[in-house]
Amino acid sequence: YMGVLPDGVYDIGKDEAGKKDQGYMAVKASWLDEQWSLLETQPWFRGHMNRDQAIRELTGKSGGSFVARVSSQPGRYAISVIQRGGNIEHMLILPSYAGADSVAPGKTQYRIGTYSKLVFNTVPKLVAYYIGHPYIGTHSLRGDVNPESQEGGYMLVSPN
Repeated sequence: YMGVLPDGVYDIGKDEAGKKDQGYMAVKASWLDEQWSLLETQPWFRGHMNRDQAIRELTGKSGGSFVARVSSQPGRYAISVIQRGGNIEHMLILPSYAGADSVAPGKTQYRIGTYSKLVFNTVPKLVAYYIGHPYIGTHSLRGDVNPESQEGGYMLVSPN
């Protein structure tokens, strides 16, 4: 895990087997509980659904239909979405440290995969944005996001 120290510096940790982990950013358990309870209010969040279960749920639905779930990669979420033509794509929702001055909950921001140049303060804000904008090419998500009370929106990761 990567623990966030009070000054905002990362503390690289080790997983339970003692190996250097893959970059999970640890935050207080109370914050994780709060995030889980906020995500549970969203109609597209499925918690610990695996990839095969996501495929079964989405099969036969129209393009843009999606579910978000906890990824098999620690500390990350995944989004499974139907593309035009019925193919189902699975993408990681990656967390990153937002900086000591950030208003993002838990000082964490999220983006879809490594190709996205936009980061969002919450997963619902990420989903809401990509319902109205393409996440890749001309593909966008189809669905609703329940209002949330957390601060922030999105920002560009780089000036390009």
